[in-house]
Amino acid sequence: MNATVDETLRSRVRNLDAMPAILAPLLRFLDLPPDQIEVEKVTELISCDKSIAAQCLRMANSALFSRHTHIETVRGAVVALGARCLWDILLGSHGSQKPVAAEPRSFWKHSFGCALVSQQLARKVLMPDPEKVYL
Repeated sequence: MNATVDETLRSRVRNLDAMPAILAPLLRFLDLPPDQIEVEKVTELISCDKSIAAQCLRMANSALFSRHTHIETVRGAVVALGARCLWDILLGSHGSQKPVAAEPRSFWKHSFGCALVSQQLARKVLMPDPEKVYL
């Protein structure tokens, strides 16, 4: 490998966002059938990563879910959001590389909001696979 290619690869690796260590086991838990998901274990894993915990709390308290009470605990957010939404949050925040043309955080928030609104609209009109709408 020549020096230019080697340095380019090293630069790209240095610039990658670190994926949280809890991501893989957490996704395995969320991939179980709904009646087998242990809320306490999911809550424990999410609580280990402050960034993911904050995203879950923010989403659980967002206008999208229009709760009348403020959710203050990670466990409350896990229960309120459910496995499917938690899965979407995890993959949305750590499953792709940063966009080039926009400020990454704003772009992610906008894209994720559009995806969730699309999914809710698809459910309201009784589409068979609302998860596929925003793909």
